[in-house]
Amino acid sequence: MFNYAHIENNKVIGIYSFDTEVQSDEYVLIDDTRPNLHDTYDHTTGLFAKEQAAVLEKPQIQVVSLGQIAISDEANTGLVEKGLGDITWLPINLPFSMKTTAEGLPDGRLMLMVERVVDGSKAVDDIRLLADIKEGQVTMKGVFKVSGNYLLRASRVNEGLERIGAPFRLDFKTVEFDAYEQVELEKG
Repeated sequence: MFNYAHIENNKVIGIYSFDTEVQSDEYVLIDDTRPNLHDTYDHTTGLFAKEQAAVLEKPQIQVVSLGQIAISDEANTGLVEKGLGDITWLPINLPFSMKTTAEGLPDGRLMLMVERVVDGSKAVDDIRLLADIKEGQVTMKGVFKVSGNYLLRASRVNEGLERIGAPFRLDFKTVEFDAYEQVELEKG
C-alpha cells in the first residue's frame, strides 16, 4: 500500500492510499508522518509545514462620550421647554436643533435614529436626523411631523453603527421628547 499527498499550489488537497506506485508531480509519497489537509508542501526540501490558523483580532471599538445635549428651536419661539421627567416638550412641525460635543469623532456626518415609542419604550416608528460633526462639535437638526413620545437612545444608534461596521460607538444619556399638537386655548 502506497500513501500519497495530493498537492496543488503547494497545498495538500487530499491524502490517498493506492495499491501501486503513482507517477505524477501532483502526488507526493508520504511516510508514517502524515500531513493534514491544507498543510504546505515545500518541493525543494520535500517537507510539509502545518497550516497556521489565522488569528482574527477583533477591531478596537472606540467609545465616544457625548457632552450634555442642548436642545433649542430654530426660530427662538420659546416653545421648546423641559417638562416633567426631564422630557423636552415641543410642538409638532417646529424645527429644532440639538448641539453637543464629541471629542475624538472625526469630522463628517452621521445618521442618527430617533424612535417614536408607545408605553414609554416600545418603538413603533423612527425618524432619521443627520448629525454634522466638525472639530468635536455635533449639530443635529430635525422636526417632528407627528405628535408622540420620541427617544434618542445610544443603544439604538450603536446597533446601527455596529451593523455598518463603524469603528466607534456613542455613549450618551437618552434624550426624550414629547411632540404635541399646538392648540390655542381660549382665555377667560
